[in-house]
Amino acid sequence: MPVKFNTNEDPEITVTRVGELQTPVLVVDDFLQNVDELISMAGDVNSFSGQGTDYYPGVRKPLDKAYEQMIQEWVKYHLASHLTDNNAAVLKHVDINLAALSLTNQAPESLVPIQRIPHFDTTNPNQWALVHYLCGPEFGGTGFFKHKRSGFETITEKNQKAYFRNLADDASVKGVPDAKYLQGSNDLFEMLHYVEAKKNRMVIYPSNLLHSGLIKKWQAPTPQQGRLTANAFCVVTT
Repeated sequence: MPVKFNTNEDPEITVTRVGELQTPVLVVDDFLQNVDELISMAGDVNSFSGQGTDYYPGVRKPLDKAYEQMIQEWVKYHLASHLTDNNAAVLKHVDINLAALSLTNQAPESLVPIQRIPHFDTTNPNQWALVHYLCGPEFGGTGFFKHKRSGFETITEKNQKAYFRNLADDASVKGVPDAKYLQGSNDLFEMLHYVEAKKNRMVIYPSNLLHSGLIKKWQAPTPQQGRLTANAFCVVTT
């Protein structure tokens, strides 16, 4: 029988305005009523695979339509009030670009330079990233950053080329970061905000905001004992 995912009614949404741009980062605790059913869907690690299309430091497993539809409806009715002045607003349309279980399991020494710094998922200001933690704080949460040389917090079509030029200047002057997971502010980036991982916590933020997982543990015998998250990208129309 297909799983029906039930979100908690009347969720308490905490909003933090990050950096000089005051970009909203939303946190929802106790997101699902039946989170253990979602965790059990991870199965074993052999059901995950590398994507080859991004630099995620681990493996992923597509989620079924039930989770995707639940996310779509939740975003449609709960995100709108944070994008407009109307608390009763509803988004006109929500497209899901990704709905997958993600397991961080890449060894730090194998990280390529772009995996050692904060990243952005897209320059589209209408795409939002959702990270649903299915693990505890010992695995590390998500940090949000400003690039020191350029001052950029979000990457847009207009500033993208300038951002990459500044990264190249950083590399020529300071070299590339050591082969390890980012753990906070460093010579190149200032961490503006941190959301700690917590089982059944959802963090939601614009995909063009510079961000990074702050990975504390990456080895585990099973997905259920590792840094497991459910991830989704949503493109919204207001």
